[in-house]
Formats: sequence, C-alpha cells, structure tokens
Amino acid sequence: MHDPDVLLLDEPTSGIDIDAKHSILNFIRGLRGRKTVILASHDPQEIELADMVVYVNRRILNEAPALKIVKVLVKGPVDGLSGFNVESIGGDEYVIITTIDRFNELMSKLAMYDGGVRVMDIDVEVAVAEGNARRMERIMRREG
Repeated sequence: MHDPDVLLLDEPTSGIDIDAKHSILNFIRGLRGRKTVILASHDPQEIELADMVVYVNRRILNEAPALKIVKVLVKGPVDGLSGFNVESIGGDEYVIITTIDRFNELMSKLAMYDGGVRVMDIDVEVAVAEGNARRMERIMRREG
C-alpha cells in the first residue's frame, strides 16, 4: 500500500479476532500526529482513539469534541469502588457511570473483584451540543 496522508477506515476491526483487533488499534494509535485518520465506528475502543467525534444521522449534528460517557451494568457487590458514580438499580445490580478515558481503569478495578462482579452490559454515549442544550446520543450497545 502507498503512504497516503489521509486514511478513511470503515469499521476497521469489525469481524476480527481480539489479537488482530489490538494490532489494528495499536497501528492506528501509532499514526497519531503523523496522519489524518477518518474512522466510522460504533466500537468504544475505536471511538476512544478520536480527537473529535462527529455523530451522523442523516445530517451532521455537531463537529465539536464530544463528551464520551460509559455506563456499565454489573451484577455483584461493588463495595469500595471509589471514584466512580455507582447507582444501585435493585438487588445486587448496579450501573457505574464514567467517562471513556477512565473506562480501562474501571475495568481493572472490576477485575480485582476476582469474579465476584459480572459485567452484564456496556453502553457508550456521546454528548453533542445542539443549540444551547446537550443531547445524549447512544452509539453502541454490547450485551454480555
């Protein structure tokens, strides 16, 4: 392949095994500052690479940097999980809300529960400005 100044990628890790996905994401990370990468995706790991998110739904709603929010539904006791917004939804189920830049930290902390907490669902939302109001657009849902 030649060495283009701009790469246009459409769901570059869709249908790829986890090892290949990590290789592709690392390659894209390595292009930061050297190439312009335009990426169409619903995958939170791919979206996390973005400096700017453009949400498209028949028209472009906003081109400003967007706030990416992650909501993780877990089952099991999460006592002692400090630094994250934890909301009980009944029984032993909780929704943990954080920004995407703290997602890996959250997953590491959940792993320390050594199987006592199970991730049931992950939602990633992007807050985009629309006039003076902010609107949350759901862009991805993965069921576990």
